[in-house]
Amino acid sequence: MKLPLLDRIIAEGLTSATVTADAAEECWEASENTGDARYSSIARTLELIAEHWEQKRMLATEGLDRVLRNLVPTILNAKTAQEGASWARVMRGEIAEALN
Repeated sequence: MKLPLLDRIIAEGLTSATVTADAAEECWEASENTGDARYSSIARTLELIAEHWEQKRMLATEGLDRVLRNLVPTILNAKTAQEGASWARVMRGEIAEALN
């Protein structure tokens, strides 16, 4: 499935709260369209980043970018949805830790 905003974040890194929120919406829609919960997990993680970014007005993105670049492909390329969901929990935990 093509997700241009998510692909952009993976390729270029986090660029703004707005793009991040829009990518979250894109992933949520993919989850609804496909029934694949991995997309909703990615959407929730992106929402956390966007919300934090909007509240703080600034965000150190380097560590977040690294987590997203490493784990989003792992989540989406997992052999099973369960395996992908497990990786999504790991990603959400790493992102939450980085935001605190």
